[in-house]
Amino acid sequence: MTTLMLLLALGTIPEQRQIAVAPAETLSVELWGLPGEPTVVLIADFLGSAYTFRHVAATLAEAGYRVVVVEPLAVGTSSRPKKADYSLSAQSRRVAAVLDSCGITSAIVGAQGTSGAVAIRLAAARPDLVTRLVLLEGGGASRAAGPGFRRAMENSAGLQFFPGLMRAAIRKGMIAASGDASWVTDAAVHEYTRGGTIDMAATVDAYRAIAKARDPDDIADRVAEVRVPVLLLLGGAKHSAGPPTDEVRMLVAGLVALSIDTVPGGGHHLAEERPDLVIEALMGRPPLSVSRATP
Repeated sequence: MTTLMLLLALGTIPEQRQIAVAPAETLSVELWGLPGEPTVVLIADFLGSAYTFRHVAATLAEAGYRVVVVEPLAVGTSSRPKKADYSLSAQSRRVAAVLDSCGITSAIVGAQGTSGAVAIRLAAARPDLVTRLVLLEGGGASRAAGPGFRRAMENSAGLQFFPGLMRAAIRKGMIAASGDASWVTDAAVHEYTRGGTIDMAATVDAYRAIAKARDPDDIADRVAEVRVPVLLLLGGAKHSAGPPTDEVRMLVAGLVALSIDTVPGGGHHLAEERPDLVIEALMGRPPLSVSRATP
């Protein structure tokens, strides 16, 4: 047995899978740890990748968890079909299909940013798959893309010819969204943008479709259907990209079992800035370095 095969067998490095969920729709998935319980599912944000959760996933796997990291359609190295449905509802159905394919019947689900709304919809539609939610700076988005991203896509003509411009814009956004931006290195920017720059034309087409995507139902209605415990982690430092106050209020009003913790000095990218606290939250342990709000 080779060293690589041994490490895969022991679950100390991730197994990479490409899982087809529909014609022309394939999601990239990382499987950490050994099959069994407990299982943690992590959903990357649509401008992120599985790389976001590398510290969290590795530590959880070492602690005995099975960890599944999912890149939704058009995220990371997942496929980017031009005419796909990029609504949050459709993305949640794809995540459910991945979990069914992997034989997962119940899991703690963590999600970053806008993908928090994907996790909410997953918990509402498939309560058999979700035992608890940990939302990192998100969960209440009504659309896959915010106003700023939609405006950017309206002026994206020729962007496919300038991958360096996309990388520079994403780096700038990472720094602005962080409380501690020391994690924003050349290597990190490369990994966050690696999948998107493989085929820039397909990426721009997918991003335009994401900007136009609308859900057929109201996120507030789905929030009201969630019955599992939910923890919302917010960064306490001044930063961009955090969830708007009205979205947080909607979660407070609609969720039956919500806790909100604020990470002092943290920004939007909590799995990068404070992976230790994200790990504690996913394990269900009360973190020591946060302030708790009562909804």
